[in-house]
Amino acid sequence: MIKIFTKKTALIAGAIVAVSLMSSQSWATSLTLNPAASSISGNEFLDVFVNVNDASDGIGAFNITINFDENILTCVDFQLMDKLGDYNDPGSAWDLSTGIGINSVNISELSLLSSSELSALQEPSFALAKITFQGLHNGISPLAINESAEGYQVVTNGGTDITSSVTTNGASVYVPEPSTLMLSLCGFLSLVCLVVKRKKTK
Repeated sequence: MIKIFTKKTALIAGAIVAVSLMSSQSWATSLTLNPAASSISGNEFLDVFVNVNDASDGIGAFNITINFDENILTCVDFQLMDKLGDYNDPGSAWDLSTGIGINSVNISELSLLSSSELSALQEPSFALAKITFQGLHNGISPLAINESAEGYQVVTNGGTDITSSVTTNGASVYVPEPSTLMLSLCGFLSLVCLVVKRKKTK
């Protein structure tokens, strides 16, 4: 009887541990870049969203730097979303972003709203900002959230620093070479034009 009870107790304890582990994993706050993978032509523009996921306690402030390959892409613009308040209103939120660098872009915002006001604005998962890139040259550029960047921080609605527990996922952008078929077609059309021009001169 004691052996049966011990086995049942061990099974129950194991189940509780498993459930708690699953729960902690599913509710771990993460930062992601969306779309995770994309392809654009040279000079084409791409909007990438910086999303926070499973932020059950909300977000009250953040300071995030995204790195990219400046030989492949250039960052042309960024826009903070309104989930921490209106940064155009000094009494609502402050835009503390340092902005666009050669191979990075920094976005940073501090909300001045109350916890109840932030809770009304935010769902567990939402976009913090939109960043616009432009293709420059052929290649693949990783987009990475730099966890080693100076000032990197994520703070909850209640003021708790959760930076160390936040997971991050980057993205990649492919800028292909012009199609060989298109180049061949252009060459063929140029040849046709040349032949037609010669016939007209005769």
